[in-house]
This record gives sequence, C-alpha cells and structure tokens, in this order.
Amino acid sequence: MTIVKLVFLLFIIAFGFIMHRLFVIQVLSSDNYIPIQKFVTVTKDLSLRGEIFDRNNTPLAVNTQEYTVYGNTDKLRKEYNIRRQLQSLLKIKDSTMSAILDKKQWQKIKSGISSDTKDTIKRYFPTYINIEDEWVRAYPEGSMSAQVLGFVGRDDIGNPRGYVGVEGYFEQELRGLPSVSERESDLRGVSFIGGASDGSSGRAGMSLKLTIDRNLQKIVEDRLYKGVEQFDAKQGCAIIMEPYTGKIRAIGCVPSFSPEKYYEYKDADFTNGLISTIYEPGSTFKPLIVAMGLDTKSIKTDQIFDEKGPYSIGEYDIRTWNNEYSGRISTTQILEKSSNVGMVKIIEKIKKKSVNEYLNKLGFREKTGIEIQGETTGIVKDSSQWYPIDYATLSFGQGIAITPIQLVAAFSSLANDGYVVKPTVIENITDSSGKKVYTSSTLNKRTVYSPKTVTIMKKMLNAAIENSEAPYPQKPAGYSFCGKTGTAQIPIEGHYDPTKTIASFIGFFPCDKPKVLIFVMYKEPSGSIWGSETAAPTFFEIANRLILYYNIAP
Repeated sequence: MTIVKLVFLLFIIAFGFIMHRLFVIQVLSSDNYIPIQKFVTVTKDLSLRGEIFDRNNTPLAVNTQEYTVYGNTDKLRKEYNIRRQLQSLLKIKDSTMSAILDKKQWQKIKSGISSDTKDTIKRYFPTYINIEDEWVRAYPEGSMSAQVLGFVGRDDIGNPRGYVGVEGYFEQELRGLPSVSERESDLRGVSFIGGASDGSSGRAGMSLKLTIDRNLQKIVEDRLYKGVEQFDAKQGCAIIMEPYTGKIRAIGCVPSFSPEKYYEYKDADFTNGLISTIYEPGSTFKPLIVAMGLDTKSIKTDQIFDEKGPYSIGEYDIRTWNNEYSGRISTTQILEKSSNVGMVKIIEKIKKKSVNEYLNKLGFREKTGIEIQGETTGIVKDSSQWYPIDYATLSFGQGIAITPIQLVAAFSSLANDGYVVKPTVIENITDSSGKKVYTSSTLNKRTVYSPKTVTIMKKMLNAAIENSEAPYPQKPAGYSFCGKTGTAQIPIEGHYDPTKTIASFIGFFPCDKPKVLIFVMYKEPSGSIWGSETAAPTFFEIANRLILYYNIAP
C-alpha cells in the first residue's frame, strides 16, 4: 500500500506541474507562445482575364468556358457498359481509354467537351464520372493576328500567363489581381470553427482595344500567303501604319502560328520578324540619307554627280546594282536608278556629325516602344567608330542593322510633316466596368526634317516610282504614290550571299496627304531576288484593296 500511495502522490505532483506550465503558457505568457501554434491557410482565386478587341470591337482574344471529364479508373475498369457508353459519347479510342485506365484513381479523360455533352454526363452517368469547368483563352480568328496577339500558356506553377505579343506585353493588366483569403487552420489546412479570417477582393483583368483593323489584317495576311507561295520565299511580312498618328492598322508575318495550339510550335515560330529581327535595309534606307543632305543644304535636287564607273574606297569598289553607269547623274536620278555610287557621293557631302545626329533623331539607336513583347533595337555604330567604308556603305543601307518597325517609324518623317511618330497597337485600355483607364497618345512626335525638305522628298519619291524601270502593272491608275524598293543581300560569315536577299518595298499614298504608310518584305525569295519584282507588286495589290476599303479618291 505504501508503494501505491507513493506512486499516486508522484502522479499528483506531475499532473500539478503540467497544469501549472499550461497555465503559464496559455494565460500568463500567451503572447509569446500563441504565434508559434497558429497556422494560416492562404487561398488565391485567379481573376477572369481581360479580353482583346480590334478597333471596331471585333473580338480577337476572349475567354470561353471549357469542361473537362474526370473519372475513377478503379470503378471504370469494373463497369464495362458504362465505360463503352462514355467512350462512344466522347469519341475516345480504345487505346486512349486503355492508357487512362492503366493509371490509378481519378484521371482526366477528356477536355474541351461541349455544354450539351456535360449535361448528358451529369444526367445519365454515375457520380464517379465528374465534370470540372475552367475558363480558357480562345482566339476567334485562329492564326490571324497571332504575332500581334501572342498566346496564353502556363507558368512554372501551372497558372495562365501571356507570352509574346500584347498578351505578354500587357500580362499584368490582362490577368488582373487574384482574390486572396486568409484563415486560421491546423497543419492540415482545416479551418478552426470561429477562427480568424481575412482577405482581399480581386480585380478582373483589363481589356485591350487595339488599333488593328481585323479587315485590313486579313487583307495583308491573305496577300502575304499568296506572295510567299508565288515567290517561293521563306517568310513574308507587312505593316500598315497611319503616318501622322503612328497607329498600326495591320502588322504580321507569315507563316504564323495558332495561339490555341501554341504547344505544337518551337520558340523560333513565335519570333515577330518585324520587331524582333534585325536586318540590313538596303536601298529603302537611301531616301533618309538624301533627306539629310537636303535638310543640311549639303546637296540640291538638281545637283549633278559623276557616275562613270565603280567608286573606290580604299581597297573596296562600290558598284551599281546592275554594274551599269550613267556618267553624269542628278540627285533625283540617283534615287530613281537606286545608284549606290551616287549615294556614296551624296553622303560624302554631309558631315559625319550631322549624319550621326540624324540617326539618333530617326530612332535607330533605340526601341520604338511599340506595345508588342519582344522588340529589339538595331545595331548602329557611333560616328567615332566609322571607317571610310562604313560611312560609304551606310549611304545605301549596308553595314547598319535595324528592325523593320524602326524603318517604318523613321520613314513616317518623310510622309507627314517631318517628324518621327511612335508606332502603337493600342487604342485604349478599359477596366471591367468599361471605364477607360488608358488612351493611346498620338503626341509622341520628334521633329527630324523641315517641311520644305519633306515636300522635296515626296516629289523625288514619287519620281522614283513613276520613272522606275520596273513596270508595276499592279499600281492603281490616277493615284500618286511615293516609295522605294530595297534588295538587301544577307550577310553570311563575313560576306554577302548574292543569291539570298531580303526584298522589300516601303511607301505611302496619296503623296500630298498620305492616308497610310505600307511596308512589305519577303525573306529569301527564290522566284526573284528583287524587291521591285516581289515586294512592290504586293505593296500595290494591298494599296488597291485599301483604296476600296477607305474609299480614297484619286
């Protein structure tokens, strides 16, 4: 009995000590201990992604509800009739169903089923076949405008995320803010009854209204696809921009990709050749140099230059594109005949410092700021790094690497009153209530040339088309066009391959008060390597469609 009493006494003492410690921890020192024992479960619910529309409110990227079928594979293996009925309804092959049944427990059976199919499954099939719904991104126009739109994929943790195009550029605006809830819970995440909770409401994604005109985009892409096939080119690209505002009405390259099936493509397929790829512009660069000469009063339009043969710069010989020479040639004729020799003579009349400053003002050493993810900038040496041959070849667009969108922005200064515009694809951004939170500004202008210089250049660029050796049968009669062809050889391992070119044409119309500026480019056309025989015809075919679309009078 003595031992029993002793044990009982020790038990009472131990119990009393434990109770004392609990009183100290939970009452007297609660502030020191409670945080250690609290657990908070955080839940995030993604907001609905903002949608994208063209300038006429045609939907280009929208959200659609998609239904996915899940099933308990253990029960499906046993229920042959149910399994066969489900396969028939969902049009699933035996091999596909067998692969699903090889896995354990709940498995995805099929995604993207219709609302009617969902209702049928819920009504007639057992509960071990379940339906889950989610919002997915859809592109009503398919691959059209894909390079300006981009696509929505998944990030590292499986959440939707925009990539390339405006989907990538405006990811934060489009995805909105998730709603967040915090609640006290145990280690398993089970909420305490009466436990504290907190949270913040989310914000639905904002919607974008683009400057893109779906109708013009279709015209451009349809014509480019025909041109790529006709001229056997690797790629065809084009831009339509308003030269006074910088608003892009169409932009893209073909072949393109399907945003809804982005996973079937390689990363290189998402590269936008108009903003992410640099190239040597060739003869399309010449008008900008001539304008520099006129603006600085270094040359005159009727000034005569010698063009008796190849022109030597150190160990290098500069030749005309056809190795034919006029003897004496005027400034205007240099553009008409696209004479490389004449262009070298012109740039030698201009101070290097002036040319360097014009290159800066034209924006060739910076990004244009177009709202498409992936824009790069050109490679343009500073005048302090120019050797004599560098300065010479600069005059005809070699030895300088720029993006097509940079050229288009710079060329706008010859179409408007002498200023460079900022290219934009954004008309406005609205929140979920429809309120405009951002409207694109057309005031981003940088003066480069005087109005007098622009007037002279328009006459010269019009003469370059009217007096061209190329016939241009596609050119609409009665309309004034200003423009320039370009045929740039592609540099490969330190030299130029004469069989591989980038053929291009850039121009605007009507000359006096241009409605649009159009750039067309074909990469490595093999049907003909010349811009005058590939890009120019496409330019005029697009122009014909625009005349009808805009009802432009002669």
